[in-house]
Amino acid sequence: MKFSFLIVKLICVFIGICSVTSCRVTSITIAGGDVTNGELDLRNSKGEPATTIVVDPGQTVKWKIDKNSNVSSIEAIFEKEGNPNLFRKRAHKKKLSMTWKGKIEHLDALKEKGYTQEEYYIKWNNKTGVFIYDPFIQINPSMMQN
Repeated sequence: MKFSFLIVKLICVFIGICSVTSCRVTSITIAGGDVTNGELDLRNSKGEPATTIVVDPGQTVKWKIDKNSNVSSIEAIFEKEGNPNLFRKRAHKKKLSMTWKGKIEHLDALKEKGYTQEEYYIKWNNKTGVFIYDPFIQINPSMMQN
């Protein structure tokens, strides 16, 4: 049973046709960073600004630094103090890559905690120093309605 689910998940990741919420991935590209104010230029898969990322429960979010970006690396992605943590576990760097990922809590856990939006930090650096940017992650409002 676990093996067949793994195969389905692998297929949906590689060809992007999965309609199961927990298989879906939101990809965010870090196109650049402003060293005067710490802001990052976050872009969704369509190349549109992604200051607020709208996700479904159980979904994976991936942040990848564009190779042409002035951002050298991400040091951490974590919830802002006083904000709920929408992730099942902290976002983390994928080994040997410039990609970070985090998996959003399941719907029941989000509803139980009343979580719908999180302001979080991305601690990043480049040649001139370390910066912190604070975008938002929002749970798709239609998923939170009963």
